[in-house]
Amino acid sequence: MNTTLESMLAYQKVDLELRAIEVELEQNEAFRTGAKARQNVLVSKEKLNQCDKKAEDILNTLARIQNEYDAVTKKIAELKKDVEESDADDDVEYIIGVLKRTQESAGNLEREAEDLQRQIAELTHVYNDAREVLKKSKAVFEAKKEEYDRFFSTKKSAMDALKRRLDEMAKGIDGAAMAKYAALRREKKVPVLVPIMKEGSAYRCPRCRMEVDAATVDNIRRSGAGECNTCHHILYMD
Repeated sequence: MNTTLESMLAYQKVDLELRAIEVELEQNEAFRTGAKARQNVLVSKEKLNQCDKKAEDILNTLARIQNEYDAVTKKIAELKKDVEESDADDDVEYIIGVLKRTQESAGNLEREAEDLQRQIAELTHVYNDAREVLKKSKAVFEAKKEEYDRFFSTKKSAMDALKRRLDEMAKGIDGAAMAKYAALRREKKVPVLVPIMKEGSAYRCPRCRMEVDAATVDNIRRSGAGECNTCHHILYMD
């Protein structure tokens, strides 16, 4: 086993202690409940923002309808007056035709306004529900955060000590190897380094159970370690 691999395995042994504490923190009830509450807070805020934007659109549409309706009702009044004052039958017939079409336009605007009023009622219901969820979720988040912070404080000194050890150990390890390890660690592919498994004449990755090709096995024999082509864990000969 080469020096880099030995150093990496020693590093991983300490890192697994740190990861065990992280898992304990992640599985803590206060953390999980608080995280869910925080997500609900974000979703509720986004829903409220969407309601605000939609309400603004509805109000702008209502203002347009009102302006159009005012113009139409004014035109209807003028047309009725023209009918009363006109003596020519042809003119009266034409004006009455225009009047009917104008009144139909007014009816369409009224129905459009009624539909918008229904949308406002529905939007108000959604908005009030989102506000209630936001209020409750904030309360849960704040309570669980306080509870989690107390629990975290009991683990912090041990985590800090492990991180200091890891920082010192990393100084003596090849930078490229550490970068690869760190990338897999961020993906929570822990343990990062795993011993390759031999099953009969074949070799398998113990993490994904896929067979490792001959070229990779040869590379592991030569250099001490290699990457699983499927799950990308670092494989080594035990």
